[in-house]
This record gives sequence, C-alpha cells and structure tokens, in this order.
Amino acid sequence: MKIVIVICRQTQMTTYHLPTGIGMVSACLKQAGHDVVMINPNHSLEEYQPLLEREIKYHKPDVVATGGLGFQLNEIRLITDIARRMVPEAIIIIGGPLVSSVPSVAMAGVPAADYGIIGEGEYSTVELLDAIKTGSDIATVKGVIYRDTQNPQILHQTTARPLIDNLDLLPMVDMEGLGVDTYASLHRPGECAPALILDSDTRVIPLLTSRGCPFKCTFCVHEASRQRYRCRSLDSVFSEIQHAIDTYSINAFFIYDDLFCLNATRLEEFCRRIAPLGLRWECSMVVRQINPETLKMMKESGCCCISIGVESMSPTVLKSMKKGATVEQIELALTQIYEAEIALWSNLIFFDPAETLQTVDESLEWFSNHPQFDFRFAKIGYHPGSLIYDEAVRNGLISDQLKYLQSGNCELNGTSMSADDFDLAHRLIRRAQITFGYTGRLLGCKTDKNGAVNLTCCCPYCGTTGQCRLEGLIVRITCPSCNKIYRPPVAKRITPLPGAVADIDRLIQLTKKESSSNRTYEIWCQIIAIDPYYGEAWSQLLRHAEQKDDYRLYATILRNLLLLDPFVAASFKRMADVLTLL
Repeated sequence: MKIVIVICRQTQMTTYHLPTGIGMVSACLKQAGHDVVMINPNHSLEEYQPLLEREIKYHKPDVVATGGLGFQLNEIRLITDIARRMVPEAIIIIGGPLVSSVPSVAMAGVPAADYGIIGEGEYSTVELLDAIKTGSDIATVKGVIYRDTQNPQILHQTTARPLIDNLDLLPMVDMEGLGVDTYASLHRPGECAPALILDSDTRVIPLLTSRGCPFKCTFCVHEASRQRYRCRSLDSVFSEIQHAIDTYSINAFFIYDDLFCLNATRLEEFCRRIAPLGLRWECSMVVRQINPETLKMMKESGCCCISIGVESMSPTVLKSMKKGATVEQIELALTQIYEAEIALWSNLIFFDPAETLQTVDESLEWFSNHPQFDFRFAKIGYHPGSLIYDEAVRNGLISDQLKYLQSGNCELNGTSMSADDFDLAHRLIRRAQITFGYTGRLLGCKTDKNGAVNLTCCCPYCGTTGQCRLEGLIVRITCPSCNKIYRPPVAKRITPLPGAVADIDRLIQLTKKESSSNRTYEIWCQIIAIDPYYGEAWSQLLRHAEQKDDYRLYATILRNLLLLDPFVAASFKRMADVLTLL
C-alpha cells in the first residue's frame, strides 16, 4: 500500500525534537513491503497547509498516518482534515501518546481518523494494514481503536498489545525518511543540547537505546511504556551509531532514553565501546546513578552533558512529585557533575499541586545560592497519561478533556494558591530566570546572512571563548573547554509589531494635546504595551509618579522595568533610593 506519514510541525528549519518513534513505525512498514513517504514540515519554510495539500495530492496515498502528543490534537486534526479533503477514500490512522493515553477522546477530537493505534505502534500498524488489505476482522488486531462501520460515533477498542520485550527485533529507525541529513545540520551553538553544539560543524542526531522508566514521577507520561524498562543490546545500538557516522557524518549524539543505562555494567560497556569513536554525547540519568568513578568514565568516553531530573528544591514538592530523592542527595549529585567538568542540563518545574509561595521561595533561594548550576525553569504540564492529569480529571480541575486538549494550554493552577499568589509566584520565577546565574563577558556580536545574532563570550569559569546564537530572551552558552554553562550579558529586545512606529507617533501626538496628567499616564502605558523597550515612555511614567509624590507607584514602575531588563544598574540604584524613602 502507498502510505504517507505526516510529522507534526514543531518549528521551521531550526532545532526541534526529532520523532524517532514515527521513524521506527515507518521502518517497520517498509520492512513489510509498503511504499512509505514521510512528510516533515519542520524541514520546510513553506506555509503549512499548501505544503501538505500539494504533497498529499501528489503522492495519492492509500493511507495517511500521523500522531503526536496530547496538545498537538488541533494540529493532528488539521492534518487529517486536509488528508480527507485531498484523498477522500484514503484510510486515516492516528497514534502517539495522545491516542495511547486517551484513545476515545483522541478519536472524538479527530473525526476524520478511521483508526487509532494504542501503545507501541510498530507491530499494531503493520497488522492493522494487513487486516484491512485481506478483509480480516479488525477486532483481532491488538492495540487498536476504530469506528463502527454502521455508526462512526461508536468506537471499538481491541485487546491491549503487550510491550515489545526484545527491542532488537525492530528494524533501524528510518533515518532517510525522517530527513536526518537535514536535521543534523540545523543545530547551532546555544540551542537544543547546548553542550553538544560547539560550532556549525557539529552534526548531532538523537539515539534511543531503551524504552520506559521504572520510576513514577507524577508529571511524566507513562501510558505507552507502562513503566517497563527495556534495553536494546549494545550490538544493536552501535550498529545504528556506525550507520549514522558512515551515512550522515554524525559526530555527536543526544541519547533520547528517559533513563539511560540504569544497569551499571551496561553503562561501563557503552563507555568502553564509544570512547574510540571520538564522539560527543549526552544522556539523562537519575541522582542515584551519579558517583565520581562513573562520571570520570563517562567524561573520558566523550560524555559532555548529563540531564538530571531535579524538578524542585523543596522537600514538600519532591515528595509530592514522587521523585524518590532528597535535596541533599540532589545537591551532592549536581556538585559531583560540576566537579567532573561535565555540563548539567536540568529543570526546575513549578506549580505541582503541593506548590505554595513558600516552596517556590525554597527552590529560588537554593538556585540563587548555587549560580554555578544551570537550570531551565518550567511550569508543570498536565499531560494525558500522567498521574497528575488523571487526578485533575477525577477532581474536576479538568472537567471536559476534549475542550482542555483543544485549548492547547497544558498549564493549570492545580495548587491551593490564590490567583494573586499564583501571579506573584510567576513574577518571582521570571525574575530569577533572567537575573540569576553566572554571566560571561561579551567579546563580539555579529549578524549572519539570515539575520540571526551570533555572540562570542568569555567563559566566567575558565576564560575560554564560546559562541551562541541569540534567539529568545534567555540564552545559554556552553564553554567548549570546561563544559560549564553560563549566560551572555544581554537580553534580546522584543521586536514591535508592524505598524508600531505609526501607532506610537499617533499616541505621542495625543500626549501633547492632553491636559489631564492621569490620561497622559494612560497613553504612555499604551505606548509601552506596543513597545516595552520604548525608554521615553518609562521615563514619563516615572516622572508622573514623582510629580504625584507617589513613591509606591514609582517603586512599582521600577519593579516592572527591572523585570523587563535586569541589566540596567541605574534602575537598581533608583529602586534602592525609593525604598529608602518608603
């Protein structure tokens, strides 16, 4: 059968998470004799809808397949609606964590879908197409949800498919179909897997050596793997590594495993075998795996970064998340990684149901006292298949699952905090994110032919020069020498919308005609809403507060200015002066 697999768009010609699971399904379909084409919109600058319409019309597939995460439901629906319009007779199949976690909700939200694949999809998809082709009973195919032939609103779900115990039986990921050659060249210093990307010559792709995780963190999606941890043999893993090197000139890997090498013997053997290849690599581990001997072995074999699931530095929140580690154990592991000169890549996740202003403060205070550690800050997501999602459905926080997923917003206030405290916590977190941590010295700044700003900085730890591309407000640089991560002393200015200059000019003219100082204040606030970095507007707001002798308002304006741009020393001095008056 002619099959078109469409990958959901995450970005356009920049770094993103390559969906190796879909690549594995494609490889199995090809192995079964099907003609498979993969459309990857992430590798195109073309508008989404015209691209899909043209490709689907050109290939005229018998089957269109797609899938993704819970909050890609709207995009999955868009893809399937286009497919149904372009090839009305085609069979449409959806899968991924969305369908595996909430199959009935997924089918209701994607009315064009004929079938859904639940759980690991390699064998289920092949067997489903065999059954359709031969006219066999779909009910005999494990791991499938499908519509009733008489009434499409009625859904039938077959017996669950057992997990694949021997992962070596699966073929190698369809790298060609995924567009690995293009993907490997998309990364730039300072982007995804920052410790891996030293320069434009780095060619990095993901590598999956195991599936599942035996732990029970409340925010993780466990539905597909059901917490069963299974590993590929290292012979299989290194066969794929060698193929990637020989075919695509890959010189770095980030290991996609939720948990890499829980078995110490396997980790030792992996390090022994990868060391002669001269590759840089990074992986995810848990605190209990970390010790100086293991870190020394990993660094000598090319490991340049380890991701540790920290999530919080509040004992209360760690317990609520079921992390199974204490603050002291986490801090010891982080210190050992730091001393081994391996980069650290970790998260602080806020707003677990047990979160309070006090627990937020505990994490931020720890972070402020340990500027040598780099963390990404995130808000906890209520994703289908996670324990906190199930609890939110039970207690009514999520009253309508379909509407919730269609909203595209996985962040809820599941805490006991009031709306005001919740907003205050957001502000504290944002301020910490852009002000804490060590800063390097800026040595150079150039704009490339694509308009991207490339920075050269001096590492505050060892003095080595490092580079990154400035994209977004918060940027990190990994030192190519000591592997430590720091931030450049700049923040990207927000670009005003088209027409902003004309709007600002119009509003400025209004201020000249307006006699009411309060009305003038409101107009300057409108200007800041258009361009937050319009300096004259901030000066006018401060002048207004000063003329009114309203020092509380003055302090509030300064606080907002500091949250926007923490690198202006004069603002801190002003704040100190006004606080003295208060």
